[in-house]
Amino acid sequence: MTQVIGSKNFINFFDTSESSPILGAIVSTFAGGAVFGALSGGLTMDRVGRKGSIQIGALAAFVGAILQAAAAHLAMLLVGRIITGWAVGIMSMAVPVYQAECAHRKFAIHSPIE
Repeated sequence: MTQVIGSKNFINFFDTSESSPILGAIVSTFAGGAVFGALSGGLTMDRVGRKGSIQIGALAAFVGAILQAAAAHLAMLLVGRIITGWAVGIMSMAVPVYQAECAHRKFAIHSPIE
């Protein structure tokens, strides 16, 4: 993202400057969305399951990517970054749990107590 927001075309299109604080907001909104996605991941997995959570995350990532690619103004870009971050947060919670549940028993780590 740093190379994109540092380019002259980006700065001219969104009518901003290289020292504008909005550039930091563009980068950080993704992480902010990911925080809320990760926090809501457990609830989402309990309600719709692991695969459903992954599907919701993938759909949200798709919508967020479209919003970012089609951004006509900064607000649209920021909303796309938040949605995509939220999707990554959800999937970073759901995918490892789903993979662990799908793994064959022979790959399980056994404790010495067993």
